[in-house]
Amino acid sequence: MNITEAAVISSGLALVRIQNLKFIADIGDVIKHNIGEAGPMDLIFLVKGAFYMRDFKHSTDVYATVHARALTLYNLRKLEPVHIETLSALFNSHQIITDSPFVSTRVERPN
Repeated sequence: MNITEAAVISSGLALVRIQNLKFIADIGDVIKHNIGEAGPMDLIFLVKGAFYMRDFKHSTDVYATVHARALTLYNLRKLEPVHIETLSALFNSHQIITDSPFVSTRVERPN
């Protein structure tokens, strides 16, 4: 299985809320081993899937791995503005990672 297939499957896992721990762990392993091949569109699907997968025992670190790959492509300037915008929207909506160029921090100050 390649990273594109794993990305689509992981996004589908989140959509249908699959609870099979072994299957989720297997997809997580494929993602971790092939993340270096992930392109911008793969990352968009992976962020959605990895957010769901982080709640399962053997795939808790997949979300951070996907974020690290997104940062690598960002720093290498291999992301188009539309990909940066989409990844930013996804990472912002999850409100997990706060120290990222994809996340705009919101500071509330008392009046």
